[in-house]
Amino acid sequence: TNGGANPQRVQMEQPKEVVFFAVESGELELLQALIVHNPGHYINAEDYPLILLCAVQHGHLDMVKWLVGEGFVSIVHLDERECTILHHAAMCGHLHIVQWLENMISVHETTVDKYTALLCAARFGHLAVVQWLVLHGGSFLGDQDSKGCGALHLAASTGALDVVQWLVRETKADVSSRSTNGFSPLLYAASLCTDTTRWLLTEGAACISDVGINGTTVLQLAASHMRLDDVQWLVREAGASMT
Repeated sequence: TNGGANPQRVQMEQPKEVVFFAVESGELELLQALIVHNPGHYINAEDYPLILLCAVQHGHLDMVKWLVGEGFVSIVHLDERECTILHHAAMCGHLHIVQWLENMISVHETTVDKYTALLCAARFGHLAVVQWLVLHGGSFLGDQDSKGCGALHLAASTGALDVVQWLVRETKADVSSRSTNGFSPLLYAASLCTDTTRWLLTEGAACISDVGINGTTVLQLAASHMRLDDVQWLVREAGASMT
């Protein structure tokens, strides 16, 4: 059977679109019917990695297990950026998939930009995934990407305040650590993230006098993004120098 799928809907759509509709919607029985009972009709062999990736990104672990278990695609498949499905699961915050992959893909695998699963989760602000990888998954807090950014830098750069707070409070992540361009987590936060910038200065022991290699200050970064409230707060409350 097709698991209750509407035959008229299947006929109306392009064959490949139906397959991806099934994956995105989490309709495993429909996907099985399309692939098993119509081999080669809806998709080709080169489509399976994309189907697996789609299932991971939408958090459908049952589909991931089935696709891998039936041998349609290798679990260690890499995309053009050398991302594994573990990286993608971490980016999307799907902890249940990250946990299932624990003994199948190393957490130390890196992309072309040297991202590990931990760095992916930190950058995209998925605290539960970050916590599990650090506490149970064997990830290293010393992981750095190709620009020398660690988990704290990446979380700060996207305003993932809960991740920043946990890394500083619970793992004692170094708020003074520098990437290869001389930026501290505070300097990354100052470009975009008001709450994260203020927390790092008031509670995270970051230093308002931080400057990048090129002399860029926290105040200059806030001003360059036209954030008047932040500029005023940095001067009045954090002691930023106007000179």
